Amino acid sequence: QRSKMLEPDYRMLWSEELPRVAPAGEQVDITLIGGELPGMAVPPPPPTHSYASDPAGDVLVATVKLGPDCRWTLPRYGGPRKSVGLNRNVYFFAGHSAIIDGVAFTTHRRVKVRPDVDLEIVAGGRGPIDILVLQGR
Repeated sequence: QRSKMLEPDYRMLWSEELPRVAPAGEQVDITLIGGELPGMAVPPPPPTHSYASDPAGDVLVATVKLGPDCRWTLPRYGGPRKSVGLNRNVYFFAGHSAIIDGVAFTTHRRVKVRPDVDLEIVAGGRGPIDILVLQGR
């Protein structure tokens, strides 16, 4: 509402400018599009009037690619505010099967998760998976 009638502001996010962690020899590839994750550089700033530009929104946008039988832990929210009112969703959108927080999924779906705990994501053994992580208030 507050930025509804402002001048448009657009920024292109180029792949080579986004922080990425893909350890050699591991089938794990994490790309940070917005927000912060421990051990990763800060991505380019969002558009000036974007909801993501307000630090109080605690926005996190990341993609996770895991090879078969690989696992990765999404760290708990570690920001300066309490996690109450913070929404975090994990979208399993490509691949055969995933285990998210101990629950197996064989259909693509959104999984609402708690931001105040570490979350283990595991790819099933039949192939790689792609996950989108979205967080905000």
